[in-house]
Amino acid sequence: MRRIKIKLPFSFESLLKRRFELMEMAKILTNDKKFIVIEEKHFDRMSYIVVFIVEEFKRIEA
Repeated sequence: MRRIKIKLPFSFESLLKRRFELMEMAKILTNDKKFIVIEEKHFDRMSYIVVFIVEEFKRIEA
């Protein structure tokens, strides 16, 4: 699994708008692969999330 930390600057946006923009950026950076949010923090002027990309492995049958 790959880990990505996404930080974006904000000023007076609502928590919902911040979360939406962070999720949109995560979708772009992961090329629409499945991901899991493992950490999310919101401060006065910045918010960030940390995501793990879930890589789908094909099962090899012998």
